[in-house]
Amino acid sequence: MKKLGRQTFFLSFLFASATTALAQDSTVTGVLTNDEALWYMQPWVWIAGGIAILLILIALFSKSGSKNKATSRTDKVIITKTIRTETDVDD
Repeated sequence: MKKLGRQTFFLSFLFASATTALAQDSTVTGVLTNDEALWYMQPWVWIAGGIAILLILIALFSKSGSKNKATSRTDKVIITKTIRTETDVDD
């Protein structure tokens, strides 16, 4: 469960830092017309970003699931030793 918490925190931190970087003020040297569209306003950018995030989440959760299954395995080994000696019994 701690691993899932760390992954969630990492993804939240990554998202927050990315949105903060994009939200910084910048100086505009020209005026945009309706013919010019910013790259992040294109629909294909949002679709590609959504697919990338979805693939990252699937990769994180599938790796953590397979690791938990491998570490939770228990094996039971039973070792039996028998010692026999031959003795000469003459009657």
